Amino acid sequence: MKKILIIDDELHLVEALKLKLTAACFDVATAHNGESALDFLTKNQVDIVLLDIIMPKLDGFGFLDALRRKGISVPIIVLSNLGQPEDIERSKKYDDVKDFFVKADTSLDYEAKRISELI
Repeated sequence: MKKILIIDDELHLVEALKLKLTAACFDVATAHNGESALDFLTKNQVDIVLLDIIMPKLDGFGFLDALRRKGISVPIIVLSNLGQPEDIERSKKYDDVKDFFVKADTSLDYEAKRISELI
C-alpha cells in the first residue's frame, strides 16, 4: 500500500483528504505544521507528500529548504490557497515538487487521480 503524508494546518481539509485517499487504498499519515512533518520524514518513508505553504512553525517553503538540506527526496504536490504566479514558480524551483494545486480550484477527485499517476 502506497503511503502519503498530508501536511496542512486546515484540519477539515486534512480529514476530507484523508478519507478520500484512504478510500482509494492509500495509507495516509498527517502533520499539521512543517516541523512535525520534517520530524516524521526523518523517521519514516512515504511515497508522496501533499504540502500546504502557509502553516505555523515552519511554512511550506521552509519545509522544502529543510528537506533539501537533510538530503531527503520525495515527490511533493503543493496544495495551497496561494495562487500567485510567483508562488507557483517559486515552488517549482524545487526538484521534488511535481505539481501545484490551488485548493479552491481543485477537486478532491482530481487530487486523488493525480496522486495515483505520480506514484
